[in-house]
Amino acid sequence: GNAQTPVVVQAHISGTEDKGSCHQWYYGRCTLLHTHSMAKAGSCGIKHGIDLDLALSTAISAAQEAGEIIRKTFRTGIVDKVKTATDPVTETDLACEAAVQAIIAKNFPAHAFLGEEESGGNYKISDVPTWVCDPVDGTANFLHGIDYTCVCIGLVVNKKPLVGVVYNPVSKELFSAVEGNGAFITVDGGVPSRMSPSKVDQMTASAIVTEFGSDRDPAIVETKLKVMHAVVQAPIQAMRCMGSCALNMCFVAAGGVVGDY
Repeated sequence: GNAQTPVVVQAHISGTEDKGSCHQWYYGRCTLLHTHSMAKAGSCGIKHGIDLDLALSTAISAAQEAGEIIRKTFRTGIVDKVKTATDPVTETDLACEAAVQAIIAKNFPAHAFLGEEESGGNYKISDVPTWVCDPVDGTANFLHGIDYTCVCIGLVVNKKPLVGVVYNPVSKELFSAVEGNGAFITVDGGVPSRMSPSKVDQMTASAIVTEFGSDRDPAIVETKLKVMHAVVQAPIQAMRCMGSCALNMCFVAAGGVVGDY
């Protein structure tokens, strides 16, 4: 990769005497930044025989590669292949998933891969190390030129997530987390910031996010509307349906909204 261009993630070191130390990532390369003296150098570590530093840098590289595909086709030349009328898929979805799978396979050839598009709706997962990818979460937004869309990549072992990366290539916001090492957001290559949830403790001051989903069965739609009505009348300050469940959850983690359902 290009070692001059910083990847937008910073992972906090656990298991060190100095909790101020961190990793700055450079497209698959990692250098330890000393903010204070350290008793020992640390990293994201190894779990289940997997180098989590390599897993994180691989996920970031894959997300950025797919992000470039999204950025180049955003609002131009989009081909809708129509998976369903309310759950579309585009040529960009397919190209992004292929790019992610190829990058992951280079570093983790023995790992399984579960992509939303290639799986055909069969989302069964075993205990073996599995990379899970939604190449374009918020495809309807992407189709309509709404810049709330992202690439989602996660590494799951024994059905539990170890590494997760969510990247919005239009706003250039990257969210990243490694189990036990905190969660971070970086915007447009700036300084990574540790995320923390909202401190709002009153529903009347809360913003809540949800999604309407793709199912248009009348009974399901009616139930969703009833639930929305109940939440709004709690009362809350604001409810939003923004079109990407992954980004919604990231903004809960970042403290922008109080909750997501």
